Amino acid sequence: DFSDPSVDPMKDTVLRYLGYANEFGESFRPIIKWQYVWASWVAASGYALSDMYHKKWLHEQLGAPMQQVHSAALKTGLFQFLASVIIPGLLV
Repeated sequence: DFSDPSVDPMKDTVLRYLGYANEFGESFRPIIKWQYVWASWVAASGYALSDMYHKKWLHEQLGAPMQQVHSAALKTGLFQFLASVIIPGLLV
């Protein structure tokens, strides 16, 4: 249940592995079509955006002040894009 605050669907379910999709795609770049590599980047970016939106939604549901809602979304988005998309993309 995505509305249960004790379960983070982006960390506690198989959705978490979408954050690694771009690394998987990049590792197979020499042997797969470029469209599949790009699709792996779309999946990883979608994961980061989804986690950002989920944290925003969750804070809104809990009645947090709007500044805290935006702060949680921004922190999550920044972390996810750095940790799941940008840094691995530069290193792989």
